Amino acid sequence: MEFVGYCPNQKLPFGPGAMVIIPKGTTFTSTHPQKHSGVTKKTMKIRVNHILPGCEIPESEKEYRRNHGRNVDDLKTKEVERKYPWGILKETVYVVSNPEVRWAGTGGYWFGVDINAVKPVESV
Repeated sequence: MEFVGYCPNQKLPFGPGAMVIIPKGTTFTSTHPQKHSGVTKKTMKIRVNHILPGCEIPESEKEYRRNHGRNVDDLKTKEVERKYPWGILKETVYVVSNPEVRWAGTGGYWFGVDINAVKPVESV
């Protein structure tokens, strides 16, 4: 199953504490100040610390709501409908970010990969 855009945690196949395998050649992100992204050089087995739920937001809102787990349904509030009539939102370009698996890596910096790139470790 592929996860695209915002996905509530209860719909994801695993959660915090799960062991997953990240294949060699997977693109990752990092909070490390000198290396914000890269590609894994070997297959890794990691324990998930948390999962960012992804998002689907209009291009015009991305500066304010980037990666905060907001989806289109969250935007259907009265407050936002006054600012963006729903008909306009349907014609807007959306910024989509898939759920991201996060773990503590070297130096205590957070590392993350797209949830679609990892495979859960089968329990024995």
